[in-house]
Amino acid sequence: MNELRILTRRPSLIVGVAGPVLLGAWTGVPPTPDDVVACLAPLIREASKSGRYGLVVAVHPAASLPDEHVRAAIAQEMRKLDPHLACGATVIARGGFSGAAARAVASTLQLLVRTGHPEKIVSTGLEAARFVAGELAGDQAGRISVEEIAAAYDELTRDAWRDAR
Repeated sequence: MNELRILTRRPSLIVGVAGPVLLGAWTGVPPTPDDVVACLAPLIREASKSGRYGLVVAVHPAASLPDEHVRAAIAQEMRKLDPHLACGATVIARGGFSGAAARAVASTLQLLVRTGHPEKIVSTGLEAARFVAGELAGDQAGRISVEEIAAAYDELTRDAWRDAR
């Protein structure tokens, strides 16, 4: 069973792991570079243990774009994590036009970032789970199912977003 195990939590971000999938959920609290470094460090340690991992990141529905210092911290830490990733999915779960626009902007920005793995911007945790499970199937067959990834995503976002509801 690939149940979610929380690795660390900060005011703006909670991260965990479920089998070969690393997960993160932004809480809606404005992030700081210290939060980014504190949360990505355990993901990097976990990922360096073995194999290649999938990554699922949930953006809080009310989140705004992070400032330049936070973006720089994310870029720096993700360069350390990237060699351990087989794929990644970012969930922007906003509905309507603003959600579609946010996903379009994020997808365009993603084209400018050179990662060593396939990336996808999606609107639901289930879409992310399907993408990541499909990408991991060749390397990690049978180690985690779509349902297990979706359950871990749901548990993490429920925890991260409970105070925002």
